[in-house]
Amino acid sequence: MSDLLITFFGKPHGIVVFQLISATQFTIYLTLIAFIGGGILAAFVTFCRIAPSKNVQKISAGYVWLFQSTPLLMLLFLLGLGVPRLLGFDINEWVAAGLALIIYTSAYISEVWRGALASLPAGQWEGGKALGMSFLQTLTLIIIPQAFRLSIAPTVGFMVQIIKGQSAGQRCSALRVLYLQDDVADDMLRMIRGGFEALRVGDPAFLNTDVGPVIDEDAKSALERHIAQCEASDRPVQRIPLPDGSDAGCFVAPTIIEIDSILDLARENFGPVLHVCRFKAEDLM
Repeated sequence: MSDLLITFFGKPHGIVVFQLISATQFTIYLTLIAFIGGGILAAFVTFCRIAPSKNVQKISAGYVWLFQSTPLLMLLFLLGLGVPRLLGFDINEWVAAGLALIIYTSAYISEVWRGALASLPAGQWEGGKALGMSFLQTLTLIIIPQAFRLSIAPTVGFMVQIIKGQSAGQRCSALRVLYLQDDVADDMLRMIRGGFEALRVGDPAFLNTDVGPVIDEDAKSALERHIAQCEASDRPVQRIPLPDGSDAGCFVAPTIIEIDSILDLARENFGPVLHVCRFKAEDLM
């Protein structure tokens, strides 16, 4: 499909369109996970918020307060990196992102739905009780049908925010690929290498450290394999020597790798590795 789009739109526009189409499917998947999973959990939390038991109300209110007070990006960090590393197990990135979005969505949507239920006059509950209805009968037959209409607008509004916030699924942001016009690429690369050489690699506990270690030996090995594969493919690779004492941690030397296209990258390489792709000025026309 990428070749077809490149043929139709030309470079680099065809590549950009292909990337946008490819990324759209992940937005759809994460949105559905947040909508469905978060909606189910929100319904349960909403029920607990209006349950006759005061203890259940307090626990559910605490749940809403906790996760409304926690930024989505922090939830992604905790579920994707923090808790798994603390307990010593690995977690799939889809599972981590899905759980974070479900919890975050449920905390806000449950409060929207609880507000819609609370906005109805107390006489609606009293009328159901006067008719001999149970709590559940009053809720399902009288309250929810009326509250549903009131909750549509704020629910849709929040769901739009969730769609816009899917980019938080990329838990950490950093420059991965830099496009340079061929006319100025050599000069820019010399300046970038000079900047790399000025970086201080070391313990992130010190304020003068610019580049710390990657998260573990597996991440280091994956980066080193990627760099070795690029070198074996005769791609231009520039590496900055590591300082003495770097063997004590999972340090990867800051690296610049030249590639022909972003399509050459099969996956994200999370670490101090910058990929540079050259393009000609006429390719922008």
